[in-house]
Amino acid sequence: METPKDGEKQLVPLNKVDVKASLRASSATTCVELTYINSTESSMECTYVFPLDKNTILSKFEAEFDDKVVYTKIMDKTSA
Repeated sequence: METPKDGEKQLVPLNKVDVKASLRASSATTCVELTYINSTESSMECTYVFPLDKNTILSKFEAEFDDKVVYTKIMDKTSA
């Protein structure tokens, strides 16, 4: 995989998917862990897009890069 030119988009290969779900009455809690591998020698600036159904409630999102974990603050659309 070559290093992309400035502004050029490049997909990062998905290496592993782990899904855990639990059901309670009429709701489900799902945890999705996706593992991507940067196979280049250079660092990347990334945009992560995960489509959600309009009835889905996102309660937490975190990303781990090497040994660093980035936690996010979840806000409703009008506040964001």
